[in-house]
Amino acid sequence: MGVVLFAACIGCKVGNNREAQSENAVDTAAVYDSIGHLRQAAVERPDDAGLYYAMGHAYDQVGDYTEAVACYQKVAELKPDFAGAYNNMGNAYDDLGNHAEAIACYRKAVETDPGYAEAYYNMGTVYEHSGDYAEAVACYQKAVEVNPDYAEAYYNMGTTYRRAEKFAQAVACYQKAVEIRPGYVEAHYNMGTVFTFLENYTEALACFQKAVELDPGLEDAYYNMGVVYAAEGKYAKAVACYQKAVKANPDFADAYYNMGVAFFHLKKGRESVTNFRKAAQLGDEEAREWLGKNGYEW
Repeated sequence: MGVVLFAACIGCKVGNNREAQSENAVDTAAVYDSIGHLRQAAVERPDDAGLYYAMGHAYDQVGDYTEAVACYQKVAELKPDFAGAYNNMGNAYDDLGNHAEAIACYRKAVETDPGYAEAYYNMGTVYEHSGDYAEAVACYQKAVEVNPDYAEAYYNMGTTYRRAEKFAQAVACYQKAVEIRPGYVEAHYNMGTVFTFLENYTEALACFQKAVELDPGLEDAYYNMGVVYAAEGKYAKAVACYQKAVKANPDFADAYYNMGVAFFHLKKGRESVTNFRKAAQLGDEEAREWLGKNGYEW
């Protein structure tokens, strides 16, 4: 009977104002109305690059990335030195799944403006998600060279190193991210997952604790604290953490399963079976198998 380790890494992608766009509900009708006005204005002012740029941004908002690309291409035609248009075109191509064109656009952006940290960053995210970790790191390093306070770039560099199983470098990047932004929940959490893999449980617990101080509803952090305590044989503390995890997310099957394991080690059979049943009802196959082998229904 083993504990399920859930040391999931939280990744992120931040582009030119993309984070803010994703956090706010879009009034689609209003955006299309705005696009109509912009198109009418473009008929009267066909050489106004700003109109096409605004139109491209509007199409981005409603998820019409093909039209967004067309608008940014028009901007680049009218104003070849507009680095922001190449960056946003890269974002749109990436959203369309055309990673080669996205990278080409980001390269054009930094060629036009060598100090464009966000374009280096966005290019890094494409390489990272494509599995080319060496190129991703090179892009993130360039981003922080241009902007030493770019916490997201350090964070994503850490995530890339983690995926490449270069854990010492990952920790160093996450530490830099939280040095720049002490309230960076994801960086504290992900650093905890790395320390967990390294079996540095003291540091892992400190990171997860900081994460839940900043975000009391982060169930994965409570869960991983439970995993760490269980690895140390501190099953009562593990149970307390798993309980917080399922309070934050009542459908967290792995947490119920691990709580069942912890109660089993504490020789609390009734509580163990109760949690295995809950995990089984939520679809956990290991819990179902254990219950079946031991003559319990779920």
